[in-house]
Amino acid sequence: MNNPENFDDEEELKAENAFLQMKLMLESGITFHDESQGLEEIPPEIENQFLKNIIAFNEFSQNPNQTTVFQKIESPGHFKPVDQIPDTEIKKAWEELSEYLNKYGIRLDAVSPNISVRELYRFTTEELFQHEMDDLALPGWSTNFIYDEFHPDHVYDNTRLITKSILPGIFREEEIEYTIDYDDTDIRLNEHEGLSRDDLKTILNRFKAVFDKLEFNGAENVICQIEENKCFVSGQYSATGQSGDVKMEWKGNFYTDLIFREDSEYWYVTNVQIEGLAI
Repeated sequence: MNNPENFDDEEELKAENAFLQMKLMLESGITFHDESQGLEEIPPEIENQFLKNIIAFNEFSQNPNQTTVFQKIESPGHFKPVDQIPDTEIKKAWEELSEYLNKYGIRLDAVSPNISVRELYRFTTEELFQHEMDDLALPGWSTNFIYDEFHPDHVYDNTRLITKSILPGIFREEEIEYTIDYDDTDIRLNEHEGLSRDDLKTILNRFKAVFDKLEFNGAENVICQIEENKCFVSGQYSATGQSGDVKMEWKGNFYTDLIFREDSEYWYVTNVQIEGLAI
């Protein structure tokens, strides 16, 4: 049997939700599905918090407030400078700092596995603390920072680009649709020179059309070198293909060039040389 008091509370919440929906429709032009499309399945308390979050976010967007990460976490003074923490204690120090940030809805992650916990701690206390952020507090809301966006690991990123995207993309039976990782002009692919992105796509898809199956088996002994705005990634590769009953195997050296474009702040592939591949 329903508690009449709880029933009244639920009805009041539903009435408030209807009011908040009307407010959002009038002020922001947001539309809501009717009950026949499933909204009746959402608990009214969850819907209420959701609607209040939208209103709070809209109000913040009109008058955004900025603060620093340090101010957002109430200016703590108990975190030691990184050079005062011995190696035996740095892991624990970073865990404590990370947990403290999480209490205020702030997360810091790193994509590159080459970033040490000492560097994460140093970066947080010396750089991230001074970084400006939106001063917005909503239930369940978090602000996520990625270390690599501040200090990219170009060696790691370019190595992954070649071995996890470019080479597998060539040795895959599906046609290539996008070539945004290549430079826009003057690309070289084995003996083909001066290619545009469309030229490159045509050559690669013509190669793919011959095979029923293509598979990139991996790369090893990969070396990545960077000299100013140029990057060189090389190593050994292996791949297999099948056309009807005919099976083929490729293996040998590969070599690639990349160039860094200041205008887009991105590395683009300009040259791909794959030993043993007639294309």
